[in-house]
Amino acid sequence: SLRRLTRLADIVCPDLLTATRIAALAKPAATGVGDTEALASTARLCAAALQMRPGSVLAIRDGRSGSYLFTLAQGQAAASASGELQHIPPVIVATADPTGAGNAYAGALCAGVAAGASVAHAAARASAVGAAFAATSAWAPADVGQAAGWVRQNTPACAPPTPCVSESPDATDTFE
Repeated sequence: SLRRLTRLADIVCPDLLTATRIAALAKPAATGVGDTEALASTARLCAAALQMRPGSVLAIRDGRSGSYLFTLAQGQAAASASGELQHIPPVIVATADPTGAGNAYAGALCAGVAAGASVAHAAARASAVGAAFAATSAWAPADVGQAAGWVRQNTPACAPPTPCVSESPDATDTFE
């Protein structure tokens, strides 16, 4: 079952509609950043339903509203999931075709964390990668070097408690 896999995963990355369905809610709990209490509740319920382990991250994608990171607190049982919800701002582009943008986000997020970036920084970079895919009608950006430069330039900064982009010049080039 899905729970057997999610119990092993460091990162699970559903879109908001899927997260609310997993959480057994009838409809999306919130639309955008205005209702953080509902989003936090959805994240907690989804993480508990998936039986995610302490320290793992639920990264909920919400298209033009950005994404939300819910890091499960250490020492918490899956059934009583608690943790911190952090909003990652979107990168707004003129959308040519959103096909693959969510998968690109998830891949970039996992690649960034595997390369040693903080989850917040990797998610900010992943937002830019997803936007780069949505901005093209091709299956992927044609010029990888140009796309990488665009992603670097358009990676959003996040508000405290965890900055997404470090002041270190090496931090923004973590996983190219």
